[in-house]
Parts: sequence; structure tokens; C-alpha cells
Amino acid sequence: MRDDSERGTGSGDGSEYDLYTTTRVSTGERNYPIHSTLHDLILDDGKFVGIVVKDSFILLANGDILGRNVIDERNRDGDGEVRTLTLLEKPCETIIAKTEGDAITYSLYAANTDIVSIIIPEGVTTITKRAFVNCFRLEEVVLPSTLTLIDRQAFGGCHNLVTVNLPESLVGLEPGAFIYCIALEDVTIPSGISVVGEETFYGCTALKEVTLPESITCIKREAFAKCKKLTQINYQGSKKQWKAITLHNAWKGDITLVVHCTDGDINCK
Repeated sequence: MRDDSERGTGSGDGSEYDLYTTTRVSTGERNYPIHSTLHDLILDDGKFVGIVVKDSFILLANGDILGRNVIDERNRDGDGEVRTLTLLEKPCETIIAKTEGDAITYSLYAANTDIVSIIIPEGVTTITKRAFVNCFRLEEVVLPSTLTLIDRQAFGGCHNLVTVNLPESLVGLEPGAFIYCIALEDVTIPSGISVVGEETFYGCTALKEVTLPESITCIKREAFAKCKKLTQINYQGSKKQWKAITLHNAWKGDITLVVHCTDGDINCK
């Protein structure tokens, strides 16, 4: 249920700005004076620009929302009511990920709309459930050779992620791990994986080519559904081995593709 306390009014004209809008992140770096009211109203030459919400999300008058980590600096004046707010709106360059023990967790980066490229350091074994979900600008992720598990929807909705190199250490690829990664073009599943989980690559509409190891024993429901450009799977085993794989209903949705085995092709309609 919506909470009406999470709404703001701009410039005294009675117009409301819906804090539940989700759109793009603007670019550039600006300094704004802000005034403390029910929310922090951001002004530019006396005109209403936006509202600061919970210190990390900023709703702009044009309907855009700036995501987490966009406030670079706050300066409070003596009366405590007028401050200068520096918005850091440029996408980050490549960063090295922070960790919690040997894991990357949801609380660190989920829905961060600044990250473009990130390096997961060596020693990390787990990327937990929804750890990078809806990191819309993320284009590149470098995974460590120590990684063993990518949990449910870990990279779900990373719309700009074009390619990902899964390390040979990986043994767990959980349901929806890359769901709706709509820019992802190709992927190679490492030999430690035996099961491709439900909806792992569901809705990856740019995905053209997949390489599967002979270690695969099961492909679950809708693992590759809605991958409308997927025309071929390169399977590193024989036709006999492919036919022994448990293919759940709708594992590929309604697409038609060719499986290239080491000893010939299999048409999958």
C-alpha cells in the first residue's frame, strides 16, 4: 500500500510529484541550495527543482528519480534551515566491490543506478540473492576465480549488461540469476554447473548464443524463455548425452533453435 507521506508538493502551486515514478538517472554535477520543510526542497534560482527523500533518493520536478549515492556533499548553514547540496550524478567509473565477508550482498549495491563497471575481488565465493538487481547502468562485471554461487536474481534487470564471463569455479547458478538482462548477447556456462535453474536467462531478448558444458543434467522451466534472438546452443557433449538431459516444460519457451553437439546437430522446436 502506498504511504501518502511519501509525496511532495512543488513551489506552492499545489502540484504533486509521485515518488514512486522510476525513470532514468540524469548526468552532470550541480550545486543546489535546499530548504528544509516536510522534505528537503531543492531550489535553483528560487525555482523548485526536486525533493530529497530519505537522504538517498531525489525526485526531480520533471519526474526523474536520481538513485542511491547521488548526494556528494551537504553543507548546513548556521540556522540549520538552508544548506548547499552537491549532487554527484555522473556514472561511476570501474569500481572494486565492497564485500561482507566472502559475499556480495543485497544491501551493498542493489538498485544502484550509478555503477557502470564493477570488479568483484578475489576471495568472494557468493553473490547473494538480488545483490545487483536493477543496476540499470551496469555494463560490465568482472567475476573472481573463487566464485562458487550466483544466487537468485543476482543480476536481474541489469538492462545494460552485455557480456559476463562465468568462472570455472562456479557450481551454482540459481533461478533468475540473469533474468531480464536485455542487452546480454552471449554466455558460456562453466563445467561446474549441472543444472540451469528456472528463468535463469528469462527475457534476455538480445541473447544469441549459449555454450553449455557436457556436465549439464537438467535445464529447468523457462530457463531460456523469451530469448527471442537465441538461435543456437553450443553443447560440449554428444547427441546421446543431450537427449539424456532432463528438459523441463517450456525450458526454451516458444523459440526454435539448433543444438550443436560434438557429433552433429539437433533441431529443437
